[in-house]
Amino acid sequence: MKHILMLCICLIMFTITSLASVIDPPKLTPKAPTEEESALAKEGALLHDQGKYDEAISKYEQVLKLNPDNAVTLYEMAFSYFAKKDHKKSLEIALKGARYKSNALADCYVLIGNNYDLLGEADKAIDVYQKGIKLSPQEVGLHYNLAITYYRAKKADKAIKSLKTAISVEHNHLSSHFALSQIYYQTGYKVPALLAALRFLTSEPASNRSEVTLKLVKEVLQGSAKEANNQINILMNPEEKKDEGDFSSISLVLALTSASRFLEENKKKSDAENLVDQIEVLFSVMKENKEKKNKGFGCEYYIPYFIQLDSKDYSKTFVYYILQNTNSPEVKKWLSENKTLVDEFLSWSKNYPWPKPKS
Repeated sequence: MKHILMLCICLIMFTITSLASVIDPPKLTPKAPTEEESALAKEGALLHDQGKYDEAISKYEQVLKLNPDNAVTLYEMAFSYFAKKDHKKSLEIALKGARYKSNALADCYVLIGNNYDLLGEADKAIDVYQKGIKLSPQEVGLHYNLAITYYRAKKADKAIKSLKTAISVEHNHLSSHFALSQIYYQTGYKVPALLAALRFLTSEPASNRSEVTLKLVKEVLQGSAKEANNQINILMNPEEKKDEGDFSSISLVLALTSASRFLEENKKKSDAENLVDQIEVLFSVMKENKEKKNKGFGCEYYIPYFIQLDSKDYSKTFVYYILQNTNSPEVKKWLSENKTLVDEFLSWSKNYPWPKPKS
């Protein structure tokens, strides 16, 4: 038993030591590139952008023969290996690049973490991201990729926390808003998911991700009521999670507005018109929610934006703007006829003073 215990202790200590030595702080100083090196590196970048990764790597190899301490080129070469899905080689080169105190350091850490994650070594990826964040706390990519690794490792609470931090670092980091909406929804936080999704659509209304996000919005807005046998059934969750904020009043209103679309007078309206009605009611209830001084990321970060949006009479504009990916003739016509109003809304949104999240 003593031998088994000692073996277990040794294995634990080996694991701790292994994790601790995944990556060391940068100590080397890169050597500035010559004009020849810069020209070769530029050729490599162009080849990479064309999907010619092997040719790009060949150019980077020429640069590194001239200057082995060119940290940026080490990163670019690692990135080309990553693009061709050679994650072991990409990891090897990126680790070399991470030894240098250079402008590419944070990017190297992101790439190293990505490679570890894709190679099935999530713990090492997390360790690298965390160390990278200590060196570059304002690098949004580190927080975002840490969140994605946490989620893949089935640590949704930590993923949500890291995404909030990413958004606090860069309020318009759309991938973080998108991921947050999806993770919130998949873990049962329907109203927070709706808020993050609507925020995402404000800045990215016409992409593949927008299509997924708009579907989420509609599911949250319309999912609380079903019509069967000329009866409208409203579904409410009595055990709604509240650790991300108390949205019970909003959930109740969402249930009622989702039922209202089955009324005869609303059946005659278009999907866009019904959505405008729902959103306007939603935003008005948000004001009441804020006055109750509820805590949580959604209450303190997203809701003030939508309250001010509504106070500026941009709610209808907002709805038609986020519906442009539906290719509805009605939506296209409205956006075309109200271009000035859309531009005003976008200008206001662009200059909105986003707060630093407290939670």
